[in-house]
Amino acid sequence: MFKKILIANRSEIACRIISTCKRLGIETVTVHSEADIGSKHTKMADKSVLIGPADIKQSYLSMEAILNVAIENNVEAIHPGYGFLSENPEFASMVLENGLKFIGPKPETIRLMGMKDQAKDMAMASEIPVIPGYHGNIQSHDFLYSKALEVEFPILIKPRAGGGGKGMRLVTSSENFLSELEAAKSESLAVFGDDQIILEKYFESPRHIEVQVFADDFGNYIHTFERECSIQRRYQKLIEEAPAPFLSGEIKESLYETALKVAKEINYSGAGTVEFLVSSSSEDKEDEFFFMEMNTRLQVEHPVSEAITGLDFVELQLDIASGNPLNIKQTDIQCLGHAIESRIYAEDPQNDFLPSIGKISEISFPKNATHFISGETRLDHGIYEGAVVTPFYDPMIAKLIIHGKDRNEAIRKKINSLNEFNLQGIATNIVFLLKILNNNSFSNGKIDTGFLVSNLDPLVKNAKIIDEILVAAVIKFFNPSEVNDGDPWSMLKGWTNFHSLRRTVDISVNGEDFSIFYAFDGLDGLACEINDQKILVKFRREKNSAVIISEGIEEEYFYNNLSKNIFQIFNKNEVFKVVSQAFDDSDREAGFEKVLRAKLPGVVKKLFIAEGDIVEKGDVLLILEAMKMEQQVLAPCNGSIKNLNALEGDQVSENQPLLEVEG
Repeated sequence: MFKKILIANRSEIACRIISTCKRLGIETVTVHSEADIGSKHTKMADKSVLIGPADIKQSYLSMEAILNVAIENNVEAIHPGYGFLSENPEFASMVLENGLKFIGPKPETIRLMGMKDQAKDMAMASEIPVIPGYHGNIQSHDFLYSKALEVEFPILIKPRAGGGGKGMRLVTSSENFLSELEAAKSESLAVFGDDQIILEKYFESPRHIEVQVFADDFGNYIHTFERECSIQRRYQKLIEEAPAPFLSGEIKESLYETALKVAKEINYSGAGTVEFLVSSSSEDKEDEFFFMEMNTRLQVEHPVSEAITGLDFVELQLDIASGNPLNIKQTDIQCLGHAIESRIYAEDPQNDFLPSIGKISEISFPKNATHFISGETRLDHGIYEGAVVTPFYDPMIAKLIIHGKDRNEAIRKKINSLNEFNLQGIATNIVFLLKILNNNSFSNGKIDTGFLVSNLDPLVKNAKIIDEILVAAVIKFFNPSEVNDGDPWSMLKGWTNFHSLRRTVDISVNGEDFSIFYAFDGLDGLACEINDQKILVKFRREKNSAVIISEGIEEEYFYNNLSKNIFQIFNKNEVFKVVSQAFDDSDREAGFEKVLRAKLPGVVKKLFIAEGDIVEKGDVLLILEAMKMEQQVLAPCNGSIKNLNALEGDQVSENQPLLEVEG
C-alpha cells in the first residue's frame, strides 16, 4: 500500500479521500487555489500547497503545477477524485511518465471511454445494446439533419466528449434542429475543446441506472450492484439510491453481466461505472436497457453503494493502484438494506436555482451524522462555520446519505435528517429535496429522468403567504439579535412604561409587498394589523427561530439570514424569502427596470452587445457564469444600450450594475 499520495481535488471529495487515507496510515498532500485558502480539505491533509488563483485553469486544471507539487513532496501516487482532471487521459499519462502511479484506469482506457462515439462503437462490436442514433465522424449540418430525420424526433444532441449535461440539447421538432445543433457544437467546443456531437433517440420516461464495477490487473472483476440516478435536473443527478427500486431481478442480473462485459472488453483496471438507460415497461413490453457510457472514475454517488455493501471504495482504488489483486470475490458481496443520497446545493430553487454565494455563518448538522464513514446517517462535506461559498466552483456543498433496512425507512430517516440540517448565511435546496421525498410518486417508486420536469411547478411553487408568516417576519425585524446578551432590557424592543409604540414594517415576501403595523402587548404579546385585519398573538423568540402561539396552538418558524436585509422563513417544508423595504427601495430608483444588475457574483462569459446598439425586448445581451451555471441577461424592453459597465472576462459582484437599456 502507498505511504504518501497527492489528492488533485478540493472540498468534499478531497476530504472523503483523506478520511480513508488517515484510517490506512497514508500521508496526504493536497493542493488548493487562492479561493480555498483555509478550506477544510487543506486542514485535514498532512500538507496543502497553494498552486494558483481561483480560476480552475490556473489551479485545479493546471497539470504542470499539480505534478510539480507531487514531485517536490515525493508522493508515490495521485488520486484525481472526480471532476477536474479525473477523466483527462493526458494528465494520467503525465503522471505515469513522471514515475508516479495514477489512481485510476490506464490513459488509453480513459481516452476510449471519454469519447461517446468510440465507446458506442466498442459496445456495438461486443453486441451490447446502444441507444438508437448516430455517432459517426461525418459532422456536416446537412448530414446530421438527415440522420436526425432517420432517428425521428424527439432527439438528443450530445457532445461526444465530456459529460455533466454540458452541451446537451433536447430537440422536439425538425424546425429547431439546426439552431440547437449550432448551439451544442459551440458549447461543446468551448467546454471540451471538441465540437463533434452524437445524436440519440430521446425516450420520454426512461430510468438512469448505473452499475459500479472494480477490476484489478490480474483479471479479477466484481460489481457492487446497481444505483438509481433518475432524479435529475438539467442532466445533473440530484438524488441517488441503491439498490434501484421496483426493477426486476432478471433485468438487474442482465445489467450486472453487461457492465462486467464492458469492463472486460477494454481490459479495465480500477473503479468505474457503467451507465444505462432503462426504458419503462408496460403491459405488452418488457423493460429494455441500453448502454450509454462509462465513467472512468469514482462517482459522486458512490456512498450509497458503500452503504449497502459495507465496502470502502477509496480503499479498493488505492489497493488496486498499488498493484494488489482484489481481496474480495463477487460471492462475498451482499446487498444489505437501502441507501439514499441527496446532494445539498448552495442554490435558490425559488429563484430559478441561481447559485447562492456568501459566508456560512452557522451550521447545525443532522443528529448522529458520521462523516465519510458508512452508517445510518452519513454526511460527506467540506463546509464549516465561516466558510465562504464562492462563485468559482460547483455549488454542491454536501451529500447526505441515509441507510435503512428498506426504502421506506430510508426515506423516513432522510426526511428527519434533512429537517435537522440547518445552514445560516446561504440559500440551499434542502426544502426542495424535502418536497421530492414527500412526493407520493417518489415514495411509490414512480420515478424516471423526467420526474422533476413533470413535477417542478408544485416543487418550487411559492406557498400561500399566511398571516403567521408575516407576524414571524415582524418578530425577526424588531429583535434581530440572535443571542440574548443577558440584559433583560434588550428584550423590550419598542416597549414603554405607558403604552407600546405603534410601528410599521415594510417588507416584500416572495415578491409580494406588505406594510404591517405592529405594537407590543406586554413582553410576550404582539398586536399586528395586516390589510386592516387585527391579529393578536403570543410569542417566544428563540435562536434562529420564533414560536408563535395563536389560540393556544404553538407553531415554530425558522430563520436563515442571507444578508443584512434579506432572510428566509421556513415552515412545514415551505420557504418564504423576506426583503426589507430599506433594501428594496435602493432597487426601485427611477428607471431601475432598465438598469440591469448582476443577480449573483460571477464572470461575464459572453457579451453580445456594445454601447449604442439597438435591441428588442427579450434579446440576449450577455451571459454570466457562476458555479458552472450560465445565466442569460435579457433586454427588458426595446431600446438602445448605454452605460455598459462590464466587459467579457470581468468579475462582477452581486447587484452590480451591468448596463442600461434606454427606451
